[in-house]
Amino acid sequence: MKTEEFDFHQVPEDIPHDPVELRGKSRESGRMIVLDRSKTSIEHTVFSNICDYFRPGDLLVLNDSYMLSNTLWFQNGDEPAQLTVYGHEPDSTTIVEIKTDHRLIKPGLVLKSANNDKLTCTLLESQPDNLWKAKFEPLELLVPTLDQHGIRLDENIHLNPTYWQNERQAYRSVYAKSPGSLEIPSAGLHFSKELLDKVIAKGVEVAYITLHVGATEILAVRHISAEEI
Repeated sequence: MKTEEFDFHQVPEDIPHDPVELRGKSRESGRMIVLDRSKTSIEHTVFSNICDYFRPGDLLVLNDSYMLSNTLWFQNGDEPAQLTVYGHEPDSTTIVEIKTDHRLIKPGLVLKSANNDKLTCTLLESQPDNLWKAKFEPLELLVPTLDQHGIRLDENIHLNPTYWQNERQAYRSVYAKSPGSLEIPSAGLHFSKELLDKVIAKGVEVAYITLHVGATEILAVRHISAEEI
């Protein structure tokens, strides 16, 4: 089984490219599908009604991560290099896409950040889909450098560059506080502060976790076959 077997055609016009707030609507106005497992029924409603489905004593777990820019400029001597970050590996390495003179790309190549002279990136080994495993040093400088100087380049998330630069709060949940995701943690994006207060007032407990979302999870299973599962 491969993830490509689950591909389906989607009409581009049906894909929202900007948050609802930037389209003149409220966060709560997003559409919602409710599956009632006890009745095996499906209901179509709007997110503003989500409070109706909670009971006192329920636990609502929310991810407080928010999406960063994912692309930075580096230098290889006088040659510019554009690096797009896809995610982090358990061994503290990072999966990146690099765009520069292809003749210069090889294992061991060390690139210097154009925005932070203390940050470097060393290419370690090539990966499928024209990606590279790389090591940023010091790694703790990567997130703040992306947050302050990065831009968004995406195949699947076509953001309006002006909105992204000037209206970033619209791309974050109202409770987000931890930078680190490379794609939008969208599960709670439609909560407004007022709606969340309403849920809490009903007696629902709220717990926060930090779970950064990256493309590595998708890339890691793209080539898995049934024999490997």
